[in-house]
Amino acid sequence: PADVGLAVHVITQPGDDDTDTVVEVFADDCLTSLGGPSDDIAYHEDWYSDVIPAAGDYYVRVSYSSFGFTSPNYELLVTLE
Repeated sequence: PADVGLAVHVITQPGDDDTDTVVEVFADDCLTSLGGPSDDIAYHEDWYSDVIPAAGDYYVRVSYSSFGFTSPNYELLVTLE
């Protein structure tokens, strides 16, 4: 409950030069998006979701960019801010 009103900050960092990611945060139903997916305007993401509307579980989905850089090697940092 203390995290309601905060955003999920998702950062992907390079682990491989052939990796390009897109991120999205979902509510506990795994269907309701919190403002995503990320814009995919950079090679790796530094993205904030919409604010968390209620207490519960939230999920981060990391997928490949449509630009074809599909190596699975990246580092993921998730914080609430």
